[in-house]
Amino acid sequence: MVRLHVRGSIPWVMVLVLTAAYLVLQPVKAQFRDRAYYGDEAATLTATQKLGLWFDLTTSAVPDLVGTDGIKGVVDRQAGSLHRLDLVHTLADVRGLTPAVLPYYGGDTYRYMLVGWIPRVVWPQKPEALEANTRLILDYGVLPEAQLDTTVMSLGTVAEAYVNFGIGGIVVIMLVQGLILGACARVFGSNGDIGAAAVLLSQMVYFLNGIGGTTVMLYGALLQGLLANAFILWLVVGARKPNRPPTDREPIFSPTRFRHRCL
Repeated sequence: MVRLHVRGSIPWVMVLVLTAAYLVLQPVKAQFRDRAYYGDEAATLTATQKLGLWFDLTTSAVPDLVGTDGIKGVVDRQAGSLHRLDLVHTLADVRGLTPAVLPYYGGDTYRYMLVGWIPRVVWPQKPEALEANTRLILDYGVLPEAQLDTTVMSLGTVAEAYVNFGIGGIVVIMLVQGLILGACARVFGSNGDIGAAAVLLSQMVYFLNGIGGTTVMLYGALLQGLLANAFILWLVVGARKPNRPPTDREPIFSPTRFRHRCL
């Protein structure tokens, strides 16, 4: 994203390489995990042997991946992975079950937000952040219980808002999220300082798939993360003044400012 903004062009080579790597590596992920971490040989495998195992599984899967169906075959074989991005049908399934089959949760999945700020040193028995999410994906049949040890999924923040409060819940929860993100952007981005922007980005990177995650995981430690990273930055650079004050109307991530700050 930084390269795209600074140079003003899409890094097509990088995109193609990452896409090809995903198409090849994704189908063997489950096999690799089963053998490298849960199989009989897991305890004796070194890091090098694990890389070799993944390479062997990948090379053996390439002929099956391509097959004789061309692009259609590749897409069909990726359907299981792509399904995790299909939040529209997930929301449709949730609406069909709630409240006809399953009652509204009434905000139960957000309760961790009330206690998440308490350190476990003070409260060792503090509830787990994903406890409510685990109950959700089991209740709605997103994952079988047998896969909970190896896979983490969620309904997505929009569907989560619906299972708690219905359609009105989606509007309110999205509004609250907008206010929170707007406040963070105003505090850490209004003065154009690259250090403050870096602190904000260090937390916002978790929001790249935010709509497909859980509200608790996104916001449960947001304040602590921002404060901790700001403190670390302050320890490293102190109160040093920039060599050149930012231009009044210059965007935070303009190429000119980016190059100036880096140099």
